[in-house]
Amino acid sequence: MFKLQQKLFRLKLALKTWNIEVFGNIFDNIKQAEHKAKVAKQAYDANRSDELLIAMNKATVELTTMLRNDVKHRNANYNSDRIIWKVRQHIETIGRSNLAHLISWKCDKYLASSMGFSVKIQHKIKVLKVNWDKPERGWVKINTDGASKGNPGISGAGGIVRNEEGVAILAFYEFIGQATNMFSEVFGLYKALQLCNSRGINKIWIEVDAKNLIRLINCPSIAHWSLQNMLKEIRITLKSMEYRISHIYREGYKAADYLANLACSTQSSRVFRGELEAKSAGSSGVTEVASHTFALNEFSFRENICTLLPSFRLC
Repeated sequence: MFKLQQKLFRLKLALKTWNIEVFGNIFDNIKQAEHKAKVAKQAYDANRSDELLIAMNKATVELTTMLRNDVKHRNANYNSDRIIWKVRQHIETIGRSNLAHLISWKCDKYLASSMGFSVKIQHKIKVLKVNWDKPERGWVKINTDGASKGNPGISGAGGIVRNEEGVAILAFYEFIGQATNMFSEVFGLYKALQLCNSRGINKIWIEVDAKNLIRLINCPSIAHWSLQNMLKEIRITLKSMEYRISHIYREGYKAADYLANLACSTQSSRVFRGELEAKSAGSSGVTEVASHTFALNEFSFRENICTLLPSFRLC
């Protein structure tokens, strides 16, 4: 055992000597790195160019790496205030050189103010024109929406179907109960497709504001297990139809948004029928069909005025 201890002691001395010969004295290296970083900063302050900025950043990184290794391998206590001071000094140098663009201080205007920078965050407001376009002849357009008051919370779904003239031929709202917003979005489309399929409508243009819904329809395997069955039924129904799916902002179809929120506020469900369906119903259930038709026509008149005119979205 004694011989083993002696060998380990000699090995330790040999490794120490080898370390100094190869990597040099750590204290001397740190002093040289600090001097190099100081000289690089002074050179950059005298002549602010991209080359000197890169050299200063490189020297700062080398010094930080050496200090980190010193702390890691020697268990030395490195003052946190010194680290903060060095980082702050580096940020101030970049700020004074006007190389920090406005986007660099996005959401950090208070930090910029605390460091003495008067940065004015400018957000350019873009006005986007949103149009609801009529479908092609022989096609119908489906707009659906979901609403959840709390996510999860009291939820409902709504949708409206219009023909090539922009006239509402079918609308619905349905109370779901406790659910998430994504569940409401998927359920709204599922309900609309079931109603269209039962009425023999097979050329549809689906337009929704939820991009995630479009993504789930194209790739249902990434959906939550609670949505899998509905998405499966949606894909089966779409296979028997000629369809297209597109995105529209909420300003482009206020009717579906109104219906979804109506389901939440009234906690009830209802299906509205258009004039064509009312005529085909004949004398059976005249009172019920007539009341639903009148409600849909009145609702369609009010909402079409808002929908067919262009809306504007601030973004």
